[in-house]
Formats: sequence, C-alpha cells, structure tokens
Amino acid sequence: MFALRPHFTATLLVLAAALPAAASAPPAIMTQPTGGAVDLFGTFTLSVQATGTEPLAYQWKLDGTPIAGATAPTFFANGAGAYSVAVSNAAGTSESAVAVVLPDDPSIALKPFTIPNTTAAGAFPDLRAWNPEPAGASGVVTVGADGHFQVGGRRIRFFGVDLTSNKNFPTHAGAELHAQRLARFGFNSVRFHWADSFWPYYTEEPGSLIIKDSATSRRFDENARDRLHYFMARCADVGIYANVNLLVARTFQKDDGLGAEIATMPWARQHLLSFFNDRMVELQKEYAAWLLASPNPYRDNR
Repeated sequence: MFALRPHFTATLLVLAAALPAAASAPPAIMTQPTGGAVDLFGTFTLSVQATGTEPLAYQWKLDGTPIAGATAPTFFANGAGAYSVAVSNAAGTSESAVAVVLPDDPSIALKPFTIPNTTAAGAFPDLRAWNPEPAGASGVVTVGADGHFQVGGRRIRFFGVDLTSNKNFPTHAGAELHAQRLARFGFNSVRFHWADSFWPYYTEEPGSLIIKDSATSRRFDENARDRLHYFMARCADVGIYANVNLLVARTFQKDDGLGAEIATMPWARQHLLSFFNDRMVELQKEYAAWLLASPNPYRDNR
C-alpha cells in the first residue's frame, strides 16, 4: 500500500502539468453607474461593480477626460457633467455607460455668501435678542452647586469668539461696529487673547498692552488699555462678557530683575519660573493690577 504513493503522486503531477493554464477573464461591468442631481452640498456619489480576473483597475472620467486620483470603484462627483469609468485588467478594458450628473437645485443648494459688517436691526442674521443687556446686569458670573456657570442664579451658556493681538485694540468706531456684529451672530463672550506679546505696532491699532522694549517688559501701553476698555464696554452693552487672558506670550527682558539670562530663554520657558520664582509672580501681579484694577471710564469706572 505504501509503495504505491510515490507512483500515484507522480501521476498527479504529470496530469497537472498537462492541463492548460486558465485564461484571464477581461472585466465585465455588472452594475453600471447611474446619474442624478447633486445634493445640497454639490456632490453626487457614483459607483460601479465589475467582475474579471483580479486585480481590477478603475479610472473615472468627466466628459471623457480621466480624473486625476479617481481610481476606486466609488467616486464622489463634485459638480455636474457626464461621468464614466474604465475598468481594466491584464486581459483588457471595459468602458461603462455614461452617467449624467445634473446641477444642483438653486432653491435648496448651499451657496457661498457674505455677511456685511452692518445690517438693519432684524435683518438676517440678527441674534442680538439672545443676549440680556447689558452683560452683568443680573450679577457677576459665578459657579453653581451643579458646577455650571450662572448669573443671577440662572445657568448661562457661553458662545464665544477669540480675538488676538492688535484686534483687541480697535479704534472706538471699530469697537462699536465689532461689538454689534458679534452680538448679531449670537456671541455672548469674547476671549481677549495674546494681548501681552510684541505684535507689530500699527498706526491705527496698538499690537500689545506691553510696549516692545529689549530692556524691560514693564512698560505698559496706556493707549492700548484705553482702547481695550472701550471695546469691552461696547461688548458689555450688547450682552457680551469678557475673558481677559493675563499671561500668554509676554517676553521678559534682562532688566526685569530676573537676571540677564532670562533674555536667552524662549518666552514659553520663561513662564515656567512663575511656578516658583517670587520675582516672576510680582511682575505678573504688577501687570494684572495695572490692567484689571484700573477703572473703566466707559463703564462708569467699574
């Protein structure tokens, strides 16, 4: 019985070698791509199903021209046109039927639009009615027993926007315009951010609350503070609260009393000293007192 196995195996190998190799099957498209109208985002999904010897390669075309990168069974058309796909393998290529994608319906499609800086009250968009006016009329912001912000015993949810550098210090006319625009969009808080770093100083707008000086960071800009006060007052008028960031990117200098080495350190690493260096803490207190303890003349010196 065991002596027959080599003879049997050899016979199978001879028979297998005598069989002809299987022929490659060219692609056959089983499900054609179908057209339609793009959705309200301006896109339309096209797909094809094909059989044939693997691997199969796909190339989508728009009006007969190959689309770069469109080499998958599914394609997301981004606009109207006549789309088709070529499916290929080593045995040949099959072209699909043309799928016509129609343009969007102007009545429902999303379109780019601009929002002017000024609009009449009540004209879209105008969400100013969302904000109780002025900000703080019912009391200061506190944290309730449930861990949420509240004003006057009622929970408040902040919808905020971030302003940086010179945009914290617009002209008085600009402040009035910006405050109204923010309220129209429904914002009720502004983060005044990056106001302590050396941004370029514009003729129209200061770039920082700290005057750029290679010797010291203790020269504070009275004009910048005045503009910030005015902007905060106009925001408060329309129900917008202020979140003032105190230490963001202040660059300490050699004459600040921290040692000349401080000027060799990147500003972000300088700030690590505030965890244990008393002089750094005092410098920050000085700046915070100048900014926060100064009465705002545009809010009845509050």
